[in-house]
Amino acid sequence: MSLGETKEKNYKLPMPTFCLDAKNYCAREYGALMLISKGSMGIMHTEKNRYLYQNSFNTSELAEKLGIVETTLNRNIKKLQSLDYNILEIENTKNGVVYRLRYGLETGYNDEVHKFVTIHHEMLEELIICFKTLAIKLYCLLCYMTNEKEFTLIDEKFLCERVGLCGDSENNKSKIRKIIQVFKKCRYVDTRKENRVFWDKEKKKKINKTVKLYRLCSFEEWKKLDEEIGK
Repeated sequence: MSLGETKEKNYKLPMPTFCLDAKNYCAREYGALMLISKGSMGIMHTEKNRYLYQNSFNTSELAEKLGIVETTLNRNIKKLQSLDYNILEIENTKNGVVYRLRYGLETGYNDEVHKFVTIHHEMLEELIICFKTLAIKLYCLLCYMTNEKEFTLIDEKFLCERVGLCGDSENNKSKIRKIIQVFKKCRYVDTRKENRVFWDKEKKKKINKTVKLYRLCSFEEWKKLDEEIGK
């Protein structure tokens, strides 16, 4: 069952990238709220936030779809509201209590916002249903750092630190690698390894090093997997 009901078949939804290192950023719950939110999808480049009214969804049903208890969902929504980044604001209006999802930072130019990525709603829904917050944060970071055409070199330590983990921990690096492996199997990302030459300042000589590069898979690549496994 879909988290959000809409007549649109092909659209993307925004997710913030400026708060990925915050430990209390519950990306899974935020993405779930985003999926049932409303906004001016046709003019995403001038939209500053999306919204949903509290009386338009049932927290018990949403929690059940996420596979968590309602108290956990409500607690994590409070965490989102308490973040200094102001990505979720709950306000009283004449039409009832509204949740405002402020997914981007203002650029100061023409009412535009930045520091966010857009994800196809079908891919976002699968991420929300099947993955935990750390994986969703990592995917949002990869969306921000890479594209669907070129392979980009990204250091594992950098990936760890940008999603709120200690980059010097081998255990954390292992977690990131395992998530990437699953992403590759599910065709969210593609990776490849290359041997490159670097200059070692301490040893004062050139060294060979194997590095990993990342590329986003397109919606079409991701969707093709359904056909191949006979979904």
